[in-house]
Amino acid sequence: MFNCKFYKLISLSDIESLQANWRFLAFDYDKRFVETYKLIHQAIQFLAITGKTVLPPRYDDSHTSFTWDFRSKCFTSVWLNAKRTFRIEFNPVDLSLSLIPYGEQTAESVQFEGKTKKEVYALLRQVLLSEGIAIQHFEYEMHYDLPEHIVCRGGKYEIYDPEINEELAKHYSNAYLVLNLLKSKYPAAFYFIYGGTNPFFVYMALNYMPVESIP
Repeated sequence: MFNCKFYKLISLSDIESLQANWRFLAFDYDKRFVETYKLIHQAIQFLAITGKTVLPPRYDDSHTSFTWDFRSKCFTSVWLNAKRTFRIEFNPVDLSLSLIPYGEQTAESVQFEGKTKKEVYALLRQVLLSEGIAIQHFEYEMHYDLPEHIVCRGGKYEIYDPEINEELAKHYSNAYLVLNLLKSKYPAAFYFIYGGTNPFFVYMALNYMPVESIP
């Protein structure tokens, strides 16, 4: 269930507390799994792009941050204010980016599958403009490097196997449970979320998420 590195950090009662919401994992880390993970890693950057474009810069770069929503099973931006209060959600299962107004059920969505990075960029820009956001300079690239990928060279986003996308969503949910448990037990180690520099959170994320197991 856990990498052996965790056993010195959590107790048996901690593990039992996770079981109710733990998602069973069934897939091996084969080539298709790796490629899907890399594709999602590229696609999710549109949340960071939105934050960098819409929000004023922050010294800790948190204006480009996003988080996993356990209930919605998606990655989400912070809440943004324009004509309505809304946030942007990325669903790794169907590769969609949605604008979710606060307290409303309707949502505008951008489907990634079959589109290039530039096409998704243009559609997202139109969605944000329709919300009354004055976009003078919509950032297309981030200020940090990403691994080389076919979508960076004009390739299209695609779903290789829907079940693999579902499996990765389970990984993200399980990682959310573990990291939140550790945050509650070792709050000082997660200080960097609020402007500190302790690398423990990053270490745990990289060691629990599928990255470490990918050949």
